[in-house]
Amino acid sequence: MRAPASIYSMASVATLAALGVLTLWTPFSIDQTLFAQGAQTILSGGTLYFDFWDIKQPGIFFFYALAGKLWLLDEIGVHLLELAWTLAAALALVWIARRCLEHPTAIAIAPLASLGVYFIFAEGQHRTQVEALVALPLALALAAAVDLTDRPRSATLALTFGVSTAVVGALKLLYLALPGAFSLLTAGALARNLGKRSGSALLRIAGLGLAGLLAVWVPLLAYFAANGALPELWWTSFGYPAETLQDVASAPIQRLQSSARWALGIYTPWVPLVVLGLLGLARSRRGVAALGIALYLALGSVLICIQKTSWWEYHLVLLFPPLGLLAAIGLETLLDHLKRLGWRDRTVAFVAAVLLVPALGSMVMGTAERARRIVEARAIETDASLAIRLDPEYLEIWEGTRFLREAGWPGSLYVFGDPRIL
Repeated sequence: MRAPASIYSMASVATLAALGVLTLWTPFSIDQTLFAQGAQTILSGGTLYFDFWDIKQPGIFFFYALAGKLWLLDEIGVHLLELAWTLAAALALVWIARRCLEHPTAIAIAPLASLGVYFIFAEGQHRTQVEALVALPLALALAAAVDLTDRPRSATLALTFGVSTAVVGALKLLYLALPGAFSLLTAGALARNLGKRSGSALLRIAGLGLAGLLAVWVPLLAYFAANGALPELWWTSFGYPAETLQDVASAPIQRLQSSARWALGIYTPWVPLVVLGLLGLARSRRGVAALGIALYLALGSVLICIQKTSWWEYHLVLLFPPLGLLAAIGLETLLDHLKRLGWRDRTVAFVAAVLLVPALGSMVMGTAERARRIVEARAIETDASLAIRLDPEYLEIWEGTRFLREAGWPGSLYVFGDPRIL
């Protein structure tokens, strides 16, 4: 990477890190509390799906357990690990952006327009969900798939694709459709580039990819086998979803509409750049990378729509990475077009800045709002943590159950309702 592009990208990632630090105290919602309870079961020597059950795939619980092992199993600990995870995802998005973009500013915009937007506008119920965590393995899978079209003999790329695919599956089996689609892009490009020689290259990639996948899934399956919970894992992953599709009614379409409005409200300032990005996909420097981004957005949208019993707002977070990449492509499309018209560099830079003002302005305002809420929460007179004070409902629950903590009740407590009571 050229020095200017590297500096711009690192500045973008550094900004993302600062935004992540500001959101470390984002309070847990109901889902996050359940994930933490599942993680505590693992850390205490219990067995997932046997001593604790939830409909999610095991990856999310092991992620929370890792946070508890490294730091504490609370908002700070989980969000610290998520920050490191998200910064790695940002570098993977820069990797993808470099494959289809040339302008340093456009490349640097990609992480901010996707993961920066997530840090600023995602509230407690949206944070550290599967759809947020899957950004890293999906970005790595797409980046590896794109680079394998030029370097099919790279064992590192093939292994990266396999490991990333395995992590996607550990987080949510349904989303395996995305790396599967990326692999078809690689296969098609190699068939076009290598002709009859593509068969041996694809077999080698598949073998190494399978090795990477097994490196993740063998230890995971061994954990369940050692604890006699493979039947529970199978039923949770396949039996329960099949029964749910037959017996559970679809969520109201109004919920999907509401979730779409939430995401659109966040991305409204970015819409001009995203539209330009869609128009500029055919003109991008690397057809495979551009096609992969378009496939990420289109197939991701389909995968959200078929989850008809859910349609929660956080599902739309799955689309933030491809939307951010499209915004970056849109910015470069505009810059290239103005240059072809003979506009001077300073004029082009001014027009780009004007177009970015609404998008970046919304991020600045969102950041200021988060800072204001932290200041106000710190002023509340209570011994509750800052994360709890940031959520009035959570604070009310915490104060209302103070007697349970102070009384030191013997034995177990059972909660029928909001798990944050514990």
